[in-house]
Amino acid sequence: MKPLIVALLSLFYFEIAASSTPERYREVRIFARTESDFRRIVDAGLFIDHANTKIGSYSDAWLSETEIELLGKSGVPYEVLIDDWDVYYNSLPKMTKPEMDAAIRQSANEFNVSHSIYGTMGGYLKYTEVVAKLDSMRAEYPNFISQKFPIGTTYEGRTMWGVRITKNPDAPTGRPEVMYHALIHAREPESMETQFYYFYWLFENYGTDPLATYLLNNREIYWIPIFNVDGYVYNQTTNPTGGGMWRANRHFTTANCGPVDPNRNYGIYQFWNSSNGGSSTDACSGGQGTYRGTSPFSELETQAVMNFVNSRNFNAAFGAHTYGNYLIKPWAWSDPQVTPDDNKFSQFLADMKASNPVYTTGTPSQTVGYYVRGGADDWYYNDSAHVGHHIFGITPETGDSFWPAQSEIIPLAQGMLFNNQYMSLIAGPFVDPLSRAFDQQTYTPGQSGTYKVVFRNKGVLTASNVTVRWTSSNANITIPTTQFTYPSLNSFATDSSTFSFTISALAPNNSAIPTQLTVKLDTTTIYTATAYVLLGSGTLVLNDSANTFNNWTRSSGGTWAVTTTQFHTAPSSFTDSPSGNYGNNVDNSMILASPLNAASMPVLNLSFYHRYATEVGYDFCRVEVSSDNGTSWQSVITYNGTLSTWTRQSFDISSYANGSSQVKIRFRLTSDVNTVADGWYVDDVQVNGYGISTPPDTGVVMRPGSFAFSGITGRVFRDSIKINNYTPSSVQVSIAETTATFAERSSFTPKPGNMDVQALIKKLRPAVEKAKLTDESFQQSAEIMSDDPDSYTTIITDERNENSLGAADIFGVQYQYRTGILGSYHDFKIVMAVPPDTNVVVVLSIDTDQDFGTGSFPTPLGIGTTTRDIGSEFEVLLDASGVLIDSLTPLGRIPAGIAFSTANDTTTLVGVPFLLSLQRDSVLTISTESTLGGINASWLNDPDRKMNIGFVATRLKQGASPMPDFAPAIGHATIGSETGVSWLSEDRTSVTIPSGDSVFVHVAAVGARLPGTYNATLKLSPTGRPTTSIPVQLSVTALAQPHI
Repeated sequence: MKPLIVALLSLFYFEIAASSTPERYREVRIFARTESDFRRIVDAGLFIDHANTKIGSYSDAWLSETEIELLGKSGVPYEVLIDDWDVYYNSLPKMTKPEMDAAIRQSANEFNVSHSIYGTMGGYLKYTEVVAKLDSMRAEYPNFISQKFPIGTTYEGRTMWGVRITKNPDAPTGRPEVMYHALIHAREPESMETQFYYFYWLFENYGTDPLATYLLNNREIYWIPIFNVDGYVYNQTTNPTGGGMWRANRHFTTANCGPVDPNRNYGIYQFWNSSNGGSSTDACSGGQGTYRGTSPFSELETQAVMNFVNSRNFNAAFGAHTYGNYLIKPWAWSDPQVTPDDNKFSQFLADMKASNPVYTTGTPSQTVGYYVRGGADDWYYNDSAHVGHHIFGITPETGDSFWPAQSEIIPLAQGMLFNNQYMSLIAGPFVDPLSRAFDQQTYTPGQSGTYKVVFRNKGVLTASNVTVRWTSSNANITIPTTQFTYPSLNSFATDSSTFSFTISALAPNNSAIPTQLTVKLDTTTIYTATAYVLLGSGTLVLNDSANTFNNWTRSSGGTWAVTTTQFHTAPSSFTDSPSGNYGNNVDNSMILASPLNAASMPVLNLSFYHRYATEVGYDFCRVEVSSDNGTSWQSVITYNGTLSTWTRQSFDISSYANGSSQVKIRFRLTSDVNTVADGWYVDDVQVNGYGISTPPDTGVVMRPGSFAFSGITGRVFRDSIKINNYTPSSVQVSIAETTATFAERSSFTPKPGNMDVQALIKKLRPAVEKAKLTDESFQQSAEIMSDDPDSYTTIITDERNENSLGAADIFGVQYQYRTGILGSYHDFKIVMAVPPDTNVVVVLSIDTDQDFGTGSFPTPLGIGTTTRDIGSEFEVLLDASGVLIDSLTPLGRIPAGIAFSTANDTTTLVGVPFLLSLQRDSVLTISTESTLGGINASWLNDPDRKMNIGFVATRLKQGASPMPDFAPAIGHATIGSETGVSWLSEDRTSVTIPSGDSVFVHVAAVGARLPGTYNATLKLSPTGRPTTSIPVQLSVTALAQPHI
């Protein structure tokens, strides 16, 4: 490894005077390898901003003509890589409209971000376009983003805009706060684009993605998309198609002097004036330099942000930059000395790098290769305005250029998405697993094991009510304790949960049992993952001991081959460079020739043995997986440095394979421009495939098989049915007291409001008066009852206890068609909850244009709406109270019914009144069948007897509006399912049971009956499986006679 030389590399800054004509920039490679080289550069007056540096070898930087002249005077050798920045930038491919549309479609498909972040300045958003986009965001997502508000005003009079992003953003919420800002340097617009992309991701994924939902519900984000407004607008002026190289603000104190680098103008004085020399003290350095200003926070822009930060309570800050692909932590002013919280910063950087290994992490000298003083992150962390508090600021440097090519705008934003999410997470409590491991790699049926989860609160605030839960819906595994709860977990405290489990002896070998790990804060899920318990060795999909190269192909120009110089299993292994060391600038892959099919075996485990020797930090061994036959690749893991012993590696690649039938694997070695080594050796490559473990299908089992209740009159009996689902999938079980046919649910939806009894009387009175009823009218309908036994069928089952206490509550409706001596009758029994009295009125609405159970149900009294019904032809008033009968007729207060025709929008009495039969025990039953007839079929003029019906019931109650109950009503009634057992009830009518799970259905029998024995049958019907009948017997005995 080359020696780290950073002592003077920080001084790589040169200041030039501002001029009206921008200088030409060239990319040069500076061969500064020793401290002496760096001192010669500094002594010549050259300070470099932004360089891709390989410590001990070279630094690649874009320098102006003046800077290159000074570099020449230093005597340090260099070469020009690109002669002219403007020519180079303008030669970069420009995206066509179809190409941009395709990139947005890809973004929508893969990340669910469908909004464009493209602008008209070479693909980047101009200042005015940024402002307009903030307004459009607000218009489209007012529940997530506030109106823009001014942070400050620049020297040229422009507004620095900010927004608040959170659920209900119009005022502060008290949630943990985090700040994002971009374009502190005016020539780094990709920094702003990455943040636009992140916030669109939040908005578009709220409610569907748990993380987006959690962040908007639990964080308060503040965003300044353009920090250095004047500098950015100046670049827009000089280079309207993008590529402007101005860096600083536009604060001129003289004609050519004054512009300040805002990221060198932060305090405190100790940081701003650090002895590391990480900024320029020359006011005439120009917009390309690092002039620090006359004092800390001397500039309007930094003053505005200072005041804003001091007014808030930020826990984290993310100031985005380009370029170099670095993640930078403080301290900068005392670099390489780190902060007291370096363990936290190192964790943050390691996690972000793991999501995108291209990033180099560390302090400024360890990443960009130079020192910084007066930088933002140092001041944020110090947070002098809030005693004892720290703002954890991190600087990302994204991409390989100040102005990446248009085609890189969205991909770079996608590459930064995790990092942006992560910074929001750490601003509050954030419990995240450090490791998840089974106590062995595979198991056998009947075996027991453990699953250990080690987790840490990586957030800067204490986490409360942490729940770690591990479950499986698969019946082949039993987890006795599925949940551990922790009342609190301090910031960066670590704990663990160990779950025991037992595998069913009936579980099929060579299969995988899926399990789910969930971490919650209070009731909010913040982490989920699937883990597979592997049974047996699976199916060996690939087994290659590197004896031949037949299973593999090489990338173009690749040199992978079989070698006998090294091996884990004799006599050979694979290597990238069989002739010795690998070369410079190689991208050399060994690719699986024939794709693997994960469709039939969705769980894939990749294992291999390897050893390697590469240049640390620059040359990498990469394991990658493709699910589309090699069109695109996902990184599984990356190695670099030296591993001198053969070591086994094993990975679950199921999520990368994604059930595809076109899965490929590749081993890829990449190197940079110099320093080579022996390379990578790989041996004994295996892929084991597993199908999902299917529980044996032993059906849906209900216990007990019968109920027998016995006791005195009035006693209530309670018991339950346990339903076990021993099938491989979820089942739905319907529960009824008896079972007939099932038809569609009603589409009746009642309107809000009340059943107006006075309006009903007013509506019906003219029809009754016109009929001139007398008390002899009942005699006209007298009927000698048929000797045929009742043949009632339950036609409507309505939800019980759906209305408030004391209001009418229909349980169900029974129906029979009866033929008597004087005609035929439609008989109905309305079964209801027992009200405090019998002051109940029911209206039956009949539509003779439809068959029962089809279409929409008619609306009694016109209350409610229908979707397809054209209206009812008849309304039948069933007045159990007698109050309406007394008001409408001279018959007195008797329980009776009257039928009316409502066809042609007129109301006409048909037939004659008829008495109602009332039975009151555990339920109230109102029957239209009586010794005085009923609803005569001839009144309805409906010879085919096809009709659709609806009911509404209300209880007459003084001092309060009656509350109607409709039957059928949406989600309540099931047409054709008979309950009819007034003394028996269940707590649900259906239930869905996951595979391997069980539920209880609670049963109640009410002995409000005369002494005797009563029988019923509970019908439990799993979807697609036979119905189980459970007999229920209720034996009621008389109360004991008192002895005197």
